[in-house]
Amino acid sequence: MQITFQFFFDEAYNLQIPISLLRGQGYNTIYKYVPFDGFVTISTGPIVLVPIFIVFKFFGIGVLRARLIQVMYVVALSIMFWILSIKRYHYSISACLLLLLFSIQDFFIFGLRVLGELPAMALIFSGMVIWSYRNGKYKKLAIFIIGLSVIAKFYCIFIFISIIFVETIRLLKTKFILGKFIKDFSWLLVLFFSPLAFWEIIKFLYLGIENYQSYIQAFLHFANNQHFETANILDFSSEKISMIFDRINIVIDGTFPKLPISIGIIIFVSFFIRFTQIIFQKNQLDEYSSILLFSLSILFSYLFWFIFLSMHGWWRHFLPFSALCIFLLGDIIHLARNFSKGKLWFRYLILASLGMALFFYGVPSFLRQYNFLQTRYPPSLLVSQREFSHQVSNYYEQGYKIGVFGWWQAPEISFLAGGIKFSRFSSCPYNIRGTVIIYTELQEYLDPRGAAFVKTCLGQQLVESQDSMYFLYKAANRNNK
Repeated sequence: MQITFQFFFDEAYNLQIPISLLRGQGYNTIYKYVPFDGFVTISTGPIVLVPIFIVFKFFGIGVLRARLIQVMYVVALSIMFWILSIKRYHYSISACLLLLLFSIQDFFIFGLRVLGELPAMALIFSGMVIWSYRNGKYKKLAIFIIGLSVIAKFYCIFIFISIIFVETIRLLKTKFILGKFIKDFSWLLVLFFSPLAFWEIIKFLYLGIENYQSYIQAFLHFANNQHFETANILDFSSEKISMIFDRINIVIDGTFPKLPISIGIIIFVSFFIRFTQIIFQKNQLDEYSSILLFSLSILFSYLFWFIFLSMHGWWRHFLPFSALCIFLLGDIIHLARNFSKGKLWFRYLILASLGMALFFYGVPSFLRQYNFLQTRYPPSLLVSQREFSHQVSNYYEQGYKIGVFGWWQAPEISFLAGGIKFSRFSSCPYNIRGTVIIYTELQEYLDPRGAAFVKTCLGQQLVESQDSMYFLYKAANRNNK
């Protein structure tokens, strides 16, 4: 499989951090979108970006080198998913689940970009594997590993609520002792938040007291404007209800591509039934039940946020949690298999159904992902980006100032051109001598009226990329004498 497909905005924006570290400019971005940009707008954490900086330092800057770190995390996720599956399920079930994991919509595309979602899920699954080892003997280490996921991608509230929920249910099913509960709760608090606390201490030492306070304010302001829409949670208008159904469809179709939505709903309902069954069962929670309840709790808490509170509802935001859905599907299949109680014909029926699902659904879905990656994002697109960035570099070396119309797609060319800092071009005419303007097709799509206005201000076209995504113009400089 090629891992040199087209470069994208988000990963290019993230990779400004390793470049800035390499240049001795601190944990920051080349562009300054908001104050303390590296800590505020870059949501992919240091546990992903610092290893990339180390690779850049010793092996040089490159797209493939950056993505190899991401590949390592995706491989780790796959291995941990497999280990956790075979500890509970039959090998045939686990093999089918692993194939379904790779069949999740855009799994390869987002898995090979420099993003924090799948690395965070790799750490969560790693923690659950350690948790399941030797009847929970290393549970404290497991909670610490799960806590590391927060500095890969900030899923703090969903994971912590789930840990406390599981621990509360576990203690309620045993002889409840308040002192033990407080002690266990305190340990969980310390272990889970220690990676995040360490990261915040580093920020504090790096920024100083006044700047750290300003950073907190900037972060809270940015977060409040990005992902939450609590004001409309009680809105039952037809528009809101339609949005809810759209997001449910996004979740089901993305997790189980091409599967009828009715079957997807049945699967999620079965998850909820299993969730309530574990809570109300009389038996104490063993380690597998604890891990299962933990997975279900994360899934449902995040699902609630995604459907009712998220401003965007982008599939990428739910994609990593689809891995939990696939793992939990194995539990439902495992229960159905054991329900036979010695009826061999029923077990054969389950295995036959799995085989048919694998043949008619799993393999075609996996191939669709692979083919989509090869046809939609062929390596030639990255070649086109590189050739265009080389032309930009030539003009930069000649002393031209590089301007950009629109924010989107600028970081890709900046990275490929060696980390050039662009200026924003937002007015007409552009009155600075010796300036060339990068104009992008995506920006024209996002802002067609603005693009039509700006096009009248641009001067001579110098370069067009092979895929017609990027254009370089020499500024008109109409007002210059």
